Amino acid sequence: MTMKDNTCLNIAVKGFWSTGESAVNDFLFEFDNTFGIKQQEMLIFDTIDGIVDLENKYLFNSAPIIIGAQIARFKKLVNFLSKYGMYSLPYDSEEVFGGFFKKRSYEFIDKITSENKLASLEFDYPIIEEHINNFAYKYKIWPFKKQKIDQLLKKISLSLLNYVKPLSHYFPRGDFYIPKGYDNFKKELNDYINDLTSYLSKQNAGKNILYQQLLTPASFNLYKNAIPNLRYIIIDRDPRDIYVFQRHLWKSLAVPNNPQDFAEWYKLARAQLNELEGNFLHIKFEDFVYNYENTSSKIMTFLNLTNEQHVKKLKFFDPSKSIKNTQMWKKTNKYNDEIKILEDLLPEFLYEFPYFEDDNLEGIW
Repeated sequence: MTMKDNTCLNIAVKGFWSTGESAVNDFLFEFDNTFGIKQQEMLIFDTIDGIVDLENKYLFNSAPIIIGAQIARFKKLVNFLSKYGMYSLPYDSEEVFGGFFKKRSYEFIDKITSENKLASLEFDYPIIEEHINNFAYKYKIWPFKKQKIDQLLKKISLSLLNYVKPLSHYFPRGDFYIPKGYDNFKKELNDYINDLTSYLSKQNAGKNILYQQLLTPASFNLYKNAIPNLRYIIIDRDPRDIYVFQRHLWKSLAVPNNPQDFAEWYKLARAQLNELEGNFLHIKFEDFVYNYENTSSKIMTFLNLTNEQHVKKLKFFDPSKSIKNTQMWKKTNKYNDEIKILEDLLPEFLYEFPYFEDDNLEGIW
């Protein structure tokens, strides 16, 4: 196999919950021309208050006050990721962006806004007025002339507003932004995304950059043209194994615990797979395990990788070990009835396993 060109790629690998995304990541870490950090999820797009949430406010709720509040929430996310990261290193650690992430994110915020204020949306005046009115009524000093109420409001120090319970509980005072228009936002967003990805490319010259969990299928369609030389890999898994992981091992609060709700949750996460367009590869975790050579060849062809670059083959991803994490529902009788319901509800997602390697469920993974 020979490389088609020397263009370095931005590789976004996406898994759904427990579908085996780490298998593809580990496989790519075996190549000497790949830069990435284990467990370093890049969630700037699709996490809560990320870029997708911000753009949706422009597209589906164009009220400037709502957009301004969302920009403040995005800034809060930036501060968190810069300092703590997601499951691994802080985004601004020396191993990742080295301070560039927060700096460039703040520049982006400045360029999409016209003013920044210390405020609590439109709630400052009405809530204070309500409290004064309630006070006046309680102590029978009503009627208060409206003019005198206004004069009293002006004398109240802004520093006291956080002591008003409804305000401080749900709308604390903080950064509030007045946004510019959507056309400006879209231009600055494309520049922002390009600058972040270009920074990592320049810092790791000659290497492909691996981004874990960067884009969902929906956000891939939205932002694929903003990321240069993007290749997108989605890895999926038989729902029966995921269900057993949830019930027996993970017990996540984010995943339903009954088969009917689980089936709806499973389909919802994959609702936009059929709408994908562009440079993407959709693979099954089970194919990677049971048909390793063929599946690894597909990935290498998709990413223009060579056998010569595969210098640590099987060091991080070994299908002979990962096979123990397949057909989990056959290794216990505990969920037989629930698995039958899943098979009826999700027939199109079931994998046809070529054989069964028996093993005990305990101690797996």
